[in-house]
Amino acid sequence: MKNIIFRQLTCWCIIIFTVLFSGGCSFIQTEINTYSADTPDVPFKMYVIDVGQGDSILLECDKKYMLVDAGDTTEGENVVSFLHSVGVTALDYVVITHPHADHYGGMKAVLSDFTPNKIVMPDAVQTTRTWETLLDYISDKNINVTQPRVGDTYTLGSGIITAIAPNNNKYDSLNNYSVVLRAVYGNNSFLLTGDAEAVSEKEILKNGYILSSDVLKVGHHGSNTSTTKKFLQAVNPQFAVISVGKDNDYGHPSDKIVQRLNDEQVEVYRTDEQGTIVASSDGEDITMSTLK
Repeated sequence: MKNIIFRQLTCWCIIIFTVLFSGGCSFIQTEINTYSADTPDVPFKMYVIDVGQGDSILLECDKKYMLVDAGDTTEGENVVSFLHSVGVTALDYVVITHPHADHYGGMKAVLSDFTPNKIVMPDAVQTTRTWETLLDYISDKNINVTQPRVGDTYTLGSGIITAIAPNNNKYDSLNNYSVVLRAVYGNNSFLLTGDAEAVSEKEILKNGYILSSDVLKVGHHGSNTSTTKKFLQAVNPQFAVISVGKDNDYGHPSDKIVQRLNDEQVEVYRTDEQGTIVASSDGEDITMSTLK
């Protein structure tokens, strides 16, 4: 009798084990989000990651990667998860455009998971504890840090990324220290402006840099401090992406800027309305897609 009971118990244990680990109980399943299947299989992609009221942009070219900003502190782990979801195993570059928390706050989480070959950030002073903690963390990890000079280029696979700002070493607003980058892949180009305001835009125009770009990451979350008419007309984008938080306290994006983009017949995408935005390029044509 004991042997029969033992065999019955063993049988039930096997059945329960099989049900649990074959996915029969949903509470032990882990849902893994993957985004790459939703975008064209082409060499170059610009992901404007939905981080709420902040910026985080991933540039991918030939499976090489540059991360520009990482949202605020609460978004760091979300950025890390996104990077893994699109197949990032190593970062070639990290760019911190300027020391405002909605751009660098999530970077410590990123750097705890990835050690980039190089960090690019401006020579701007910020005395907050969060910023100083990040700098200490970077120093402890002994990561190569460089300050961009105008004209510096960064090779990303077969893509070339050029720094065109900041053009001065002293500004009243931290936003104008923003590292502005123009990425070129084949016949397509992409302009990333951080939070650069009218002062920086004027300097860029004065110095005569090539600005014409197919895709513009709109400056300062669509604030009316940025995206002046002259600057926008010089860029002459087909597409514009605004990284902005839903129902934010700043009134971003400005109705004036959205109207200006519309007046110039630019196709506008917004992370607060459409989630993560992806611009995919084969070197000739750009496909825009959204990921919720």
